[in-house]
Amino acid sequence: MSLAFQNKLNGIVRTVGHDGTTGSGELNRVGRKLFGRQWGGVHASDEVRKPSTSPNYAIYNLSARDATDGGTHWVARFAAGPGQVYWYDSYARPIGDIMPGVKGKDTDLAPSIHDQAIVAKDCGQRSLAALAVAKSHGVKGFQAM
Repeated sequence: MSLAFQNKLNGIVRTVGHDGTTGSGELNRVGRKLFGRQWGGVHASDEVRKPSTSPNYAIYNLSARDATDGGTHWVARFAAGPGQVYWYDSYARPIGDIMPGVKGKDTDLAPSIHDQAIVAKDCGQRSLAALAVAKSHGVKGFQAM
């Protein structure tokens, strides 16, 4: 895990107020604060949307029926520009394997390490931290996590 990511994660945990399970309301509140108009929101994994701004930062919930459902795991999408879409999964799984709706699209998994313990419940905070790294360090920083 990069030092930039760890520093962002520590700040996100302080902002959220805990390192446990997060809901869409918490993630939206912090996302709007961190990214302003470039915040793409929180969505269910079958609601992959075209970014409305560039860059654009968003979080998707796997296995959620809609954005208010609890789902099972958060992943982050960083849209750096047209045709430049990068994904972060704290378990470092290929995005096409866990979100079939994005197969065939111009996506790439940031080569993150498998940094989340199986029993940890902070994937929402980790997703926000990954996006915060993208905002401050761009594509290269995002991919170097």
